[in-house]
This record gives sequence, C-alpha cells and structure tokens, in this order.
Amino acid sequence: LNTTAWDFAPYLLDLKHSIKQHWIPPLAFTALGAIHGYTWVRFRIYPDGHMETMEIVETEGHDSLHRSSANAVRGAAPFRPLPGDFPEPYLEVTAKFTYFIKR
Repeated sequence: LNTTAWDFAPYLLDLKHSIKQHWIPPLAFTALGAIHGYTWVRFRIYPDGHMETMEIVETEGHDSLHRSSANAVRGAAPFRPLPGDFPEPYLEVTAKFTYFIKR
C-alpha cells in the first residue's frame, strides 16, 4: 500500500473478497497440478473506485497463471469507492497471487 494513514482493514478485506470472486486459476494448476508459480500485480484505485495503471511487476511460472491473476483484478474493477477521509489522491496496491501445490 502507498499509505497506512487510514483505517484500511475493512476496505482491504472487501477488496480481497472482490478479487477472489473473479480469480479463476487455470485447470493445469487446479486439476492437474502441472504448473505452479506466483504473480505480483500492482494497480491504483482512485476515489470513485475506478482502477488505472495495472501492471504485472514480477512473475514465476507459466504465463497462464499471470493472465489469471491480471484477469481477477480487471474483473473485480471498478472497486468500492475509497473512504471520504482517504489521505492520498489514489490507493496503490501491490498484491501477490500464489499458485502453490502441496505435495
């Protein structure tokens, strides 16, 4: 996060829930366990909830994992508006999607 000068827990829980609802990992991961890795995604949320400047920051693993991560964020947007007392012009979030196979 680009700031912690606000009560961020309720907003972030809602954000996480919204993104998880749109996260569909590839079948090669979920059904076959054939691929694994992670994706770091960075994006900005503006006061009205719209998203801009989403980028993949770092990756490991198959490209389908990274597409799944980016699609989850895109699918969840627009997000809930930022609280009225939010202290910055936007909220920058860097999130990690982990595709880990337990053996």
